[in-house]
Amino acid sequence: MEQSSRSVVDQPAALVVRRVVRPSKAQEFEDWARGITHEAQKFTGHLGADIIRPGHGARPEYLIIFHFDRHENMKAWEDSDLRRQWLERVRPLIDSDTTDHLTGLEYWFTGPDGTMPTTPKRYKQTLVTWLAITPLSYGFSVALAPMLGGLPLPLRVMITTALLTLMMSYVVMPRLTRLFARWLFRDAA
Repeated sequence: MEQSSRSVVDQPAALVVRRVVRPSKAQEFEDWARGITHEAQKFTGHLGADIIRPGHGARPEYLIIFHFDRHENMKAWEDSDLRRQWLERVRPLIDSDTTDHLTGLEYWFTGPDGTMPTTPKRYKQTLVTWLAITPLSYGFSVALAPMLGGLPLPLRVMITTALLTLMMSYVVMPRLTRLFARWLFRDAA
């Protein structure tokens, strides 16, 4: 039991916050959002933040996703006094807010609209993951073969899969998820 809890803690994590902004406070909220995302960069394990703005004429709901390398580092940001101070500043600018936590594979499929967290249908996740893994796997095999050729097979596999996992988590899947967002999250369940 502790083993599975520990593995979740060691996986990439995201703090997903939805805030409905008062229409007259949109510019102030934009300034606030830039400020808090800048402050989050100072925390260990911070991998970046995404601000998803409402569409024209849509409900004034913003989505801010703080990405961290592991749950423990996300929790340090979430529980920090600095974050609490920034949350006090935003209260007069918003009507409501909600917070969700994402870890593991669901982290790869964070929805682009206000329906977060949403899990795409499994066949869609599988197809997009396959689209990402196939060229990466081939590319790593070709590029790394000359460098790793003299190593024992288990060590070559460990190195290749470590690099593949890093690229999937931090580079490829966030981009593919955005690229295929309309298809992935349509009728998500």
